[in-house]
Amino acid sequence: MARRLAFGAWFGLVATGTLTAGLIGSAHAGSAQHQAAYDAVLANPDDLQANVALLEAQLNQGDFPAASVTLQRILLQNPNFDEARLIRVAVFLRLGDDAGAANDLAYLEGRPLSPEDRAQADYLAASVQPDPTAATLAGVIRFGALYDSNPGQRPGNYTLSGQTFSFPADGAFGGFGELQFIGELPYGGQGHSFRVEGHGFARAHDDGSRGHSYGRLALGPRFDLGFAFFDLMALAQAEFVGGDLYGTRLGGRAQMIVDVSDRVSATLRVEAAHDRVDVNLFSTTNVGDGDGWEVSATPSITYRINDTWDVTAHAVYATKDAGSAWFSYDAFGGGLSLRYRNASGYQLRLGGSVRDVSYDAINPNVIPATVARDERRYSLDLAVAAPVTLILDQLGVDGDRAWASGWSLETFGRYQINESNIPVYDSDNWTVGLSVARRFSM
Repeated sequence: MARRLAFGAWFGLVATGTLTAGLIGSAHAGSAQHQAAYDAVLANPDDLQANVALLEAQLNQGDFPAASVTLQRILLQNPNFDEARLIRVAVFLRLGDDAGAANDLAYLEGRPLSPEDRAQADYLAASVQPDPTAATLAGVIRFGALYDSNPGQRPGNYTLSGQTFSFPADGAFGGFGELQFIGELPYGGQGHSFRVEGHGFARAHDDGSRGHSYGRLALGPRFDLGFAFFDLMALAQAEFVGGDLYGTRLGGRAQMIVDVSDRVSATLRVEAAHDRVDVNLFSTTNVGDGDGWEVSATPSITYRINDTWDVTAHAVYATKDAGSAWFSYDAFGGGLSLRYRNASGYQLRLGGSVRDVSYDAINPNVIPATVARDERRYSLDLAVAAPVTLILDQLGVDGDRAWASGWSLETFGRYQINESNIPVYDSDNWTVGLSVARRFSM
């Protein structure tokens, strides 16, 4: 055997003609069987059963190059024949074509496989040896609609110095789009690489309020230290409110990622960046200078409970020294998140966090006071996602669904509370939405 496969020498066929995984031995079918199957395909190249019979004969004879051609023909006519694609992964691996195997496995990620087939796909994936010199690009594109109960973060009714004020919270519908990607170019042949990470987001509401968007980019080397990965990256960010540039950020990030064990990984991230913020964009008076350096540290640890569940805990500390004291702060907090993903592609994410922020002073142009401003911010998130192909299966939708492969449908909700010692900064809001997402890799 040229290379070890994860669950046998090759795939076989059961008597019903349903493709399945299993070790079928090394006995050769006679050349007469192969010739008969070949003649049947020659007479009718689009006949699925004839192609399956030819594939069986080729696998029995160990003719993997010919089998890959037959599988190509089968999958061109039947792109959602998942078991055939699993067979082709195994054939690609026998032929040493790790890139072809990886492409098919990526396609199967968005397919509603049975638990057995998903386990076989995962097992095969462990046999794929990535090209150590090949550049990669992976990411996700997402867009959807939402409803926000309080997009302006208004406090509602509150009393200050014996006087009652009213800033009612008005809900609004909106839409958003998002793109995230990671590109990696290996160099040096020792596990080192050059990475580019990007994140773009845009959101708008139907209430006439200003839209919000930003773009972030990080690039730099990743070093394989043997016991850990170490990233050293430059950061750049631009943020827009409406059509106006609200702020920019330039800085750097250092990050250490350690696999403590098969189930536990730990990360420490430290960032330092200089903000240039137009805090006067929302005011007709000069409310101060928000420019300054922010330094933050975020340790986290992830525990993989089993093949479907994992839990992550994180802590954060941040401090900023801005041009005006009322934009300078110290913050600390933490959070916990739980994630579930089963063999069929269903996903569940549940998370919560709390963060305390202490500002050095209150803006005297807004609220004449001498006390500092202290806030506590709570957030609770829930998201449920499923592959579109799996949803169509559950709905009994027939027909070609190749267009839906790789897409997922997600519903999500978030509840946020901001508690402040200054009532004008108190607020709470909840957001619910629906989105579609497409993961890509190349």
